Amino acid sequence: MKRCLAIGILLFISIGVNTALEGSIFSRIMSGRGVYIAMLALLPCLFAAAVLTWGKYGTTAEISRPPFTAPEWAWRLLAAWLAFPVIYWCFGSLIAPFVMDYYLSGVGGLRIPPTETIVGMQVLRGVLFLVATLPIALLWNKSRGAFILSVGLAYAVAVGAFQLIQGTFLPIPLRIIHSAEIAADSFAYAAILGFLFIPAAEAKELKNKALSARA
Repeated sequence: MKRCLAIGILLFISIGVNTALEGSIFSRIMSGRGVYIAMLALLPCLFAAAVLTWGKYGTTAEISRPPFTAPEWAWRLLAAWLAFPVIYWCFGSLIAPFVMDYYLSGVGGLRIPPTETIVGMQVLRGVLFLVATLPIALLWNKSRGAFILSVGLAYAVAVGAFQLIQGTFLPIPLRIIHSAEIAADSFAYAAILGFLFIPAAEAKELKNKALSARA
């Protein structure tokens, strides 16, 4: 059940809530329909999570709190939150020369909102994606590399490919460029979260021993 809920939350935020938020500022067509769009994705996301976790785990998933002190948790959470808008802005700036004309021409109902609106939205998305990913990190019992690969691929598909394949009203070059951009920033974001919240096996073992010795 814990794994199912964790995956369901990740899918709902990345597919439903994220699409609603991005569409509300970058699209004239989707503006004002955010709640409807998000709720439309809720049941399919929960169903997909149930299918993905059905019968695959013979034991109860345990939440594993990484051996971090309170200050270590504080700076890690802050870094993870701010990493999202920074990554978004860096990769977005790289593709801006190739996509700006599409937005300025209003193709497919696209538009460019004020800079402060974009920044504010990405700060909010940073919180949401951290909420979506942290349960996965706490339940993770494999290597850091496997976490980065799995989470990066999940976001590359849920945020990018899954959405853009359906966006047939958008020009193909725009969809390809955004798919590549989202895949790149998804793996970059997953890598940062992996290094922040998934201790290397050796370091985790040593820190656990140190904490046990203090107790």
